[in-house]
Amino acid sequence: MLRELGVRLGEEAFAARVLQRFGSKRNLLVLNDEAHHAYRPAPFEDEKATAEMDAEEKRRLKQEKEAATVWISGLDRINAARGINFCMDLSATPFYIRGSGYTEGLPLRTHGVRAPWLASDFGLVDAIESGIVKIPRMPVEANSGRPVPEYFALWQWINENLPAGERATARRKPKPEAVLRQADGALKQLAGEWKASLEAYQKSGVPVPACMIAVCDNTDIAEVLFDYLATGKGNVFPDLLKNEDEQERTIRIDSNGWRRWSPERRAAGRSSGQPRTCAERSTR
Repeated sequence: MLRELGVRLGEEAFAARVLQRFGSKRNLLVLNDEAHHAYRPAPFEDEKATAEMDAEEKRRLKQEKEAATVWISGLDRINAARGINFCMDLSATPFYIRGSGYTEGLPLRTHGVRAPWLASDFGLVDAIESGIVKIPRMPVEANSGRPVPEYFALWQWINENLPAGERATARRKPKPEAVLRQADGALKQLAGEWKASLEAYQKSGVPVPACMIAVCDNTDIAEVLFDYLATGKGNVFPDLLKNEDEQERTIRIDSNGWRRWSPERRAAGRSSGQPRTCAERSTR
């Protein structure tokens, strides 16, 4: 009984610390954004999935699982102390992610319950057509006459066209520089489409300029691509994308936040190692 009392007091202290703004309120409503990152650990690891991962992917997985476990455990403690009446999970990808211990792509579901917990589904296509989310672009323009454009399955095309010693295998990823070398044509094609949209926006008087977002497979490729665009050495519309001392046109964002352009390191062509969050950057 004394042990149960001690646990109870520990939960109360935890709730009081993390819910300071809410005072002593009880019977809470919780809105979980990006809910696919918050899940109860699987009872066993998917050894086949983790065996195919490289060191960087395993490190990211470990951080992901730690964060997911901490969040769910925290909600359990708050529920014990204050009571959570309802928890609504929000996610654009309501599926288990790779390395979660569950089958990748399986719909999120309550632990121990067979049915998925999806209550409302507003699909990605609907969101794109409604103008709520960014529009994905594929570099599909080609004059080769092939039934399928060269860049349609971009990652497959890149890997197949790399020399044998640079190709991705189950145990090795290609070097970022090799990936960018093969992706240069696709990148410039997409950048050309972005430039056309930018000019159309300007002619139509749209106050917000068109923005091009490149999503990379990992942070190493993101760093190389950022240098390629921000320094102008890739010759991808440098008048629009090259960073100058007085103007930052190209930025890089990773899981640690916004990495600011460093004029002092411009000659080396590297971004600043000091990450800044988007919120911090937008207030400056």
